[in-house]
Amino acid sequence: MQDTQVVVVQQTRNGGPGPSPVDGATVTITGPDGVAMTGIEMPDTALGRSYRVALSAFHEQLVPGGTYQLHVTLVAGEDVTGTTTMPLAQPVSSPGPTAFFNEATDTLRLVWPAVQGAASYEVRVQSPAGVYALFADTPVALPGTLRSLDGKAAFVSPLAAQVTVSAVDANYYRYYRTNGDPFTGAAVQGNLTGAQGVFGSIVVVAWRTLRVTPGH
Repeated sequence: MQDTQVVVVQQTRNGGPGPSPVDGATVTITGPDGVAMTGIEMPDTALGRSYRVALSAFHEQLVPGGTYQLHVTLVAGEDVTGTTTMPLAQPVSSPGPTAFFNEATDTLRLVWPAVQGAASYEVRVQSPAGVYALFADTPVALPGTLRSLDGKAAFVSPLAAQVTVSAVDANYYRYYRTNGDPFTGAAVQGNLTGAQGVFGSIVVVAWRTLRVTPGH
């Protein structure tokens, strides 16, 4: 289980080039046992600033199937809240043995058990070349020739690819499905009250490492 939970609080201003980090907020995550865990504001190389909640500092850990509440209070007094219930699954913490995978001829077939509380499953292929991700409700087959909509290869030799399957809650699914669909034009569906964004849950249920080899 991931011990440190990272909460990103940003704001946009009319005419601004993009969101900027919010300083001085009070960020609290309350677990199913009622313990309120307050985040620590920290500099963040990628995000500028974030709030980190270390569960172990409160003698807590994530509970599969548990419901968590987020409460953010800004310096000006505005409140932002959200709730998520974790899918009921024990996470896979490490990948299995590395397997060789030919990008021209091989197909990766993934099968996983249904998880109570999962709205869908995110299948992610990640390597130094980039990330390919899709949502699936059934086992999937990923050919080595798989390409994204913009033509980028999902499997690139001679790189190692981390392939994960994660059970996701309805909040995560609705937000990232609409955020990543270029065809429907659907509005992004967040679950926060008082702001735009998402507070969701994701649990890795399968994990493979592939050493991608060139086709011949």
